[in-house]
Amino acid sequence: CEVFWHDTRNIYFPLPRSHEVSSVEEGLDFSPMAVIVATPPETHGDIAEAVYMSRLPCLIEKPIDCGAEGALQTCEAFEAHDLALAVGYQFRHTAVLRRLKAQVDANEFGLIYAAHAEFASQKWCSGTYQAELLLECSHELDLLRWFLGEPAVVVAMTCNRDPRINAQSMIGFKSGALAHIHLDGIHCGYRRRLTLYGKKGIGEWMFEPAENDQAYVEELADFLAVCRGEKPQPECTGRDGWWAIRMCDAIRKSAESGQWEAI
Repeated sequence: CEVFWHDTRNIYFPLPRSHEVSSVEEGLDFSPMAVIVATPPETHGDIAEAVYMSRLPCLIEKPIDCGAEGALQTCEAFEAHDLALAVGYQFRHTAVLRRLKAQVDANEFGLIYAAHAEFASQKWCSGTYQAELLLECSHELDLLRWFLGEPAVVVAMTCNRDPRINAQSMIGFKSGALAHIHLDGIHCGYRRRLTLYGKKGIGEWMFEPAENDQAYVEELADFLAVCRGEKPQPECTGRDGWWAIRMCDAIRKSAESGQWEAI
């Protein structure tokens, strides 16, 4: 665990000082203005508890938790203490996706009736901890809800019923839209995209590494603006993170049952 100081008025400056500590509690003794949690997902709940007990705003790198129950408990705790909770789905801060969202909101594509979200790469996990493809690639689930609204039902199939390898899902949204999600940890290259099908046209985004780097900068700027009281909520809230994990849980359940499952 490291504690960093920096000038919050300009996040582009390098962090000048850091202190290595042996526990979250020891780090909190330095009285930080906020906390960023970027540890393995199974540790997020316990760290978040220490943060909200210290009455501090928090940014949790996705996923907010490994399961929806833990994610909801974290959300409710921060809400009960009136503390800001952000979740690190940085693609919401990608310039191209933000323009696409503005176009959809302005009805430039007409009614969005279908969508396709895709991630395919063997390099989906750094291998530094036990991970799961669904959690690592829950970006796609967050983006679909961001564009299409609240999901209702899902049916899923996985390679040997193992969502860590390959998952094919169809999600029905309350708006009437249908979305197909291809999550693939087998492909030897790297492919990530989102396609929206509207009655007036089609909108599409494809991943660009340089664009993604800037999205992390914008995500941090957004969180610091909330910490300074310049805006009431982050772009991606704890509840947004909870919805993504609800969708993950429903996909797992459907893959086991072979049936449509409510989200």
